[in-house]
Amino acid sequence: MSAPGENKALLQEEDHVSRVHVIVAMLIVLSISAAMVVWAWATTAQVTATLRPTRDYPEQRLQPSASPPQANEPLFTEQPGLGERLNAGEARALTTYRWLDRSRGIVTLPIDQAMDRIAEGSAR
Repeated sequence: MSAPGENKALLQEEDHVSRVHVIVAMLIVLSISAAMVVWAWATTAQVTATLRPTRDYPEQRLQPSASPPQANEPLFTEQPGLGERLNAGEARALTTYRWLDRSRGIVTLPIDQAMDRIAEGSAR
């Protein structure tokens, strides 16, 4: 609503919403919500009946396990996986001397020494 002393051409009437309209709107929302809850319950019951027609739930009869798993137990085998073996092989290749082609006299150096030699060569 515009203030009375402001531009007279822009005066607006007051907003009135009757309590009856508010109550009716609330009842509509509540009834739609209740219908959705009933529909969800019925749908869930129907799916459950389809998946378990005998209504047998064997997991309810299971006894608790003797001891829960401990946090320090290994989750997988103790042997390294393929990725770990590949990483170890790459690390060995980067840190050791080896012949690449003995007939041509080509060797590989550890990566640290190779970088030092390249840095010395570029400093000259």
